[in-house]
Amino acid sequence: RCWDRDDTDCRHIGIVWPTDEGGTFYDPGDDEVNLEDLQAENPWTVAHELGHGVMDDVYKDYQPDIGPDCRQHFVHLAEKAECAWVEGFADWYGTEVVELFGNPASFDFDTPTWGDPADWDNGPNVEGRIAGALRDLVDSGDEPSWDSYGEGEANVWEVFLDHRSDTFQQYWQQRGTDGYNVGDAPQASLFQNTIDLAPGFREPLTAGAERVRPTPNPPGRHNYRYDTAFRFWSVVALRPGANDDYELELYDDRAMTQRLGQSLSGRGATDFIAVDSNVNNREPGDYYPRVTHNFGTDPYVIEVADGGKLLPLTGDQRTMGNNDLVEVWDTCTDAKRSITVTPSGAAQDAELYVVASRPGPDTSVIGRQQILTGSVSGGAGEPESVEFTPPAGLDCFGVILINKSGSGTYSLAVS
Repeated sequence: RCWDRDDTDCRHIGIVWPTDEGGTFYDPGDDEVNLEDLQAENPWTVAHELGHGVMDDVYKDYQPDIGPDCRQHFVHLAEKAECAWVEGFADWYGTEVVELFGNPASFDFDTPTWGDPADWDNGPNVEGRIAGALRDLVDSGDEPSWDSYGEGEANVWEVFLDHRSDTFQQYWQQRGTDGYNVGDAPQASLFQNTIDLAPGFREPLTAGAERVRPTPNPPGRHNYRYDTAFRFWSVVALRPGANDDYELELYDDRAMTQRLGQSLSGRGATDFIAVDSNVNNREPGDYYPRVTHNFGTDPYVIEVADGGKLLPLTGDQRTMGNNDLVEVWDTCTDAKRSITVTPSGAAQDAELYVVASRPGPDTSVIGRQQILTGSVSGGAGEPESVEFTPPAGLDCFGVILINKSGSGTYSLAVS
């Protein structure tokens, strides 16, 4: 078979070994791989250089203009965009080929991500980031942070065969033009490798499924998306490390130009933003949280609560693990209410809040600083209580339970 499936006259890629040309490289003028003596003993190096030959063949001898500086390139450092694409593709190609025969690659393209290793540059102009992104698009194994996507080799290879790409950015645009998935799921594979292409990755959040994420520095912030489904209150909450500080914002649009609300609670405090989707308030739909890092180095927890539940007058219970962060109930009343939450264990530490909004979509997004009332913390293992008298004209309130720490069952009592 030909290197290029559209060819009928198959190209021969020669190998000159040992070469006297000074270095190991692919020569597009002669369609030859030049190998220094000992380099021929490294399967990944041979397959990497053959990858250049395959690109040269598929691109009909018209490879991107990489310039002379690309002769001195590094897997972990930023380069000219064209150089990063040519070398990143060959890095990926070499790895895929040698692993078919049980050989290891010379570089670990799976592990590097934001801030680790510290000497790696970020973004689509780093060949190692491109190779890692292509691997994560192909493989089905979940990465420690964002990547849980895998589609096999076919789509990645088809886009390569069907286009001539100057840069990885252009390759990604061509992938979308061809109808392949360029949504948040495959973008997670890119983001895992510090590549965030326009219009930008928005990590999906699912109600009740907390995410533990590392400090976003760089890039300094993380962007999310979630969808509400009920005409009840919903909440997105963020718990930082004890000495860390973040800002939590909520937007109405994917481009994040229409900010609805924010929560700025300071060092070690849980931020949250509640949305009232009761009748005559905001419609259920898509929302876009943004987490911005101010200081600190510990991971944070983010979670959405959108259960569509009324708080019964007989009370309720909620079992929460260490990283379970938030729960919300609606209580609809015009009478004075007292609500108490009691933990089952001495290590559990709760916060209890009541939020309210005026009818209308522009007044029904409430940050932590706009609560109707909240409990005064009694500390770990102690019950928390709130008491409120509904303001005139309001009848459905959000009752928010925050799990500051610990695991166990919280029991809510209503009177």
